[in-house]
Amino acid sequence: MAQRFAFYPVVVALLFGLSACGVIQDRSNEYLQIEESNELVVPPWYRQDQVNARYPVPEITQKRALPEKFVLPEPPDGTAALGADPYLIETIAGQTWLHLYTSPGKVWPLLDFFWREYNIRPEFENISQGYVATGELDPSSELLSSIFDGAVPSKKLRLQAKLNQGVRRNNAELQVRLVDAALPNASWQALSQYPIEETKILDAMGQFITSEQIENRYSLLANDIVGESLVRIN
Repeated sequence: MAQRFAFYPVVVALLFGLSACGVIQDRSNEYLQIEESNELVVPPWYRQDQVNARYPVPEITQKRALPEKFVLPEPPDGTAALGADPYLIETIAGQTWLHLYTSPGKVWPLLDFFWREYNIRPEFENISQGYVATGELDPSSELLSSIFDGAVPSKKLRLQAKLNQGVRRNNAELQVRLVDAALPNASWQALSQYPIEETKILDAMGQFITSEQIENRYSLLANDIVGESLVRIN
């Protein structure tokens, strides 16, 4: 008898479930019979700024038709010069660079022409590091006479040059050092002892390298010139 009463709730639940299909009507098309109601009136006591649209659609001020085809502008040339000058000399934190808008592979052979132009003899070269150290400079040479304004330097000097890849592609950066001729020529001198004179040398190099009279040469060996990273992301 107890099992019979326990069976009744299950039967009742099944009957309600089967009859629900007939009791609940399909209301999916009722929206077609909706009529437009009156405009919503905001009570005067309600603040107007509280009923503004959360995502408003701006009004169209120009009613011109867009073209069927649109050509995107080309990206800026990452190798182009930043200014109209053929080169740039910049000094930051006591370090002076000659910025050239060409690759180190093109600058390196033009440095050889510069040494020959001023009768300077390179004594040590490391092409992969972009480093050159010259022999002892003649105190009466045209280069020293011009940068020291005709005066004779008090020490015997040699010249160091260091060429690096610039921050931008197909750009090069060049530094020079006037150092005591007694110092070893295989190590680059980080600190400058003659900043004014070195800036004059960089200017002479910039004018010479960018001159239209210089034959366009290229050094495949100088393609390996990279130097330390000039961009750091923190």
